[in-house]
Amino acid sequence: MGIEIDLERDSLLEEVSRKRLRESYMKEEEQSPQERFATVAETFASNPAHAQRIYDYASKHWLSFSTPILSFGRSKKGLPISCFEVYMQDTAEGLVNTLSEVNWLSMLGGGVGIHVDIRSADDKSVGVMPHLKIYDAACLAYRQGRTRRGSYAAFLDVDHPDIIQFLEMRKPTGDQNLRTLNLHHGVNISDKFMRLIEKSMVDADADDSWELRDPHSHRVVEVVSARDIWQRILELRMQTGEPYIVFIDAANRALPSWLSDKGLKIHGSNLCTEIFLPTSEKRTAVCCLSSLNLEYFDHWNTNEQFIPDVMEFLDNVLQYFIDNAPDSVERARYSALRERSIGIGALGFHAYLQSKRIPIESVLAKSINYRMFSHIREECARGDEILCEKRGPCPDAKDAGIPRRFSHWNAIAPNASSSLIMGATSPSIEPIRANIYRQDTLSGAHIIKNKMLIPVLEEYGLNTDEVWTSITAHDGSVQHLEALPQVIRDVFKTAQEIDQRWLIDLAADRQEFIDQGQSLNLFFPADVSIAYLHACHFLAWKVGLKSLYYCRSDKLRKADKLGEKVERHRLEESINMREVLENSSCLACEG
Repeated sequence: MGIEIDLERDSLLEEVSRKRLRESYMKEEEQSPQERFATVAETFASNPAHAQRIYDYASKHWLSFSTPILSFGRSKKGLPISCFEVYMQDTAEGLVNTLSEVNWLSMLGGGVGIHVDIRSADDKSVGVMPHLKIYDAACLAYRQGRTRRGSYAAFLDVDHPDIIQFLEMRKPTGDQNLRTLNLHHGVNISDKFMRLIEKSMVDADADDSWELRDPHSHRVVEVVSARDIWQRILELRMQTGEPYIVFIDAANRALPSWLSDKGLKIHGSNLCTEIFLPTSEKRTAVCCLSSLNLEYFDHWNTNEQFIPDVMEFLDNVLQYFIDNAPDSVERARYSALRERSIGIGALGFHAYLQSKRIPIESVLAKSINYRMFSHIREECARGDEILCEKRGPCPDAKDAGIPRRFSHWNAIAPNASSSLIMGATSPSIEPIRANIYRQDTLSGAHIIKNKMLIPVLEEYGLNTDEVWTSITAHDGSVQHLEALPQVIRDVFKTAQEIDQRWLIDLAADRQEFIDQGQSLNLFFPADVSIAYLHACHFLAWKVGLKSLYYCRSDKLRKADKLGEKVERHRLEESINMREVLENSSCLACEG
């Protein structure tokens, strides 16, 4: 298509970014990252002018391609789709076919969420865990070359009789036949369960009986304590970072009517808990991702072509998948054809705030967050309208008389690798974890300094090796640097130094403009109070979030020490959730 490449834009990349691109994304014959951006743009653009604009967006770091799109062409088998969600149906044929499909999807380059809907162990079934043990081994065996190893995540309802075994499947100790250390997992938590938790936290004597029912016979297999299950979920998240949490009713309430009216339902999420699409015996959910770099929001927010161009680009990627997916993943091809769901995400949010010297714990940050995501939503609506007029609505919307090209527009992926490529900006919508850290690549270790902090330290005469050494010694924190004003130290707080209720509040504000979900990590010290840990997780449900991704702790790797600490974590009966929620609702006023 004759794209005009600007090699000077390589200067926007950090050295570690160039090495990561060369090791994992570029072809051997490509000499510059600009050639990789241009190749991707040419492959999926509609015409030469569109290709040039897509290249410019990527090379100027406005647009971040998802990993399967950016690496497209390195593998002969790969397809440019990031995320799939598979429904595991409870028949002999369904169980065998689902396993085959999941392995095929992995080899084609995607991470796979597995929605488990099979009966508990009885005289006709072995239950959930023996099947997941097979997937645990399979994700190591089926991968896409060296670019992306196989990654699966299983999701199970909180009222399933096998829920306790499922929750503990990633613990390193215990019956190894029930352990699946390579397989990620998430629990689908209902409003009914959370209302019981709320009731029991207000009244310590409340009956918290929770029925575990077989999903097919609906027979009550066991009655347990809801508080005990909730406590175990929180303990395990502190011990292992998982299970992910999906607030399944919130997810289904947001499903477009033209899908729910067909009887379709969301049964879980994907590997990173930002994709919320329906799955069934006939549909394997497909979502096509890329992200907008909010660090450059002031550069692109007045460009009326930008987001519509990105949507057209992703529509072309979807069409490539539909045209080229093998018959072995027919359910995925059918879903992509019917729904045409995309997930435009974001990265660089904290970097933008830091560039403006705005603390993330502030009313101004809330205002900027709202303005950014309302703008993205408005532009997505306009872009969909433009594309629908050109290419027509997706079949599911057309059946309902709805003029929509895409069933879904937005999903906020974690973007850890992409943020490194995009000039080492902050990942996704989360805060930076340290102002200096080591990044390992195939070619060695690299020290990454927060590029937003460097000019600030220079301004205060603190940009010295001695100061950076002290920041390193304090786990990447600048809170000990008394020469910096408190407001500056607030701007450069690391993830664990931030009140996590602010992150939940920001996520709740932007969820209004996101039709799918957000990969929202929470960060806690190993000695976190159980009241605070509980309050944050409970608040996420109360404000209407669809999911929580990892629970991050800087002490997780110290398993023995943390295990001793977590064993002492218990939900105190004295916690009054009404008081917790009333206090947390005033965070913005305090800022």
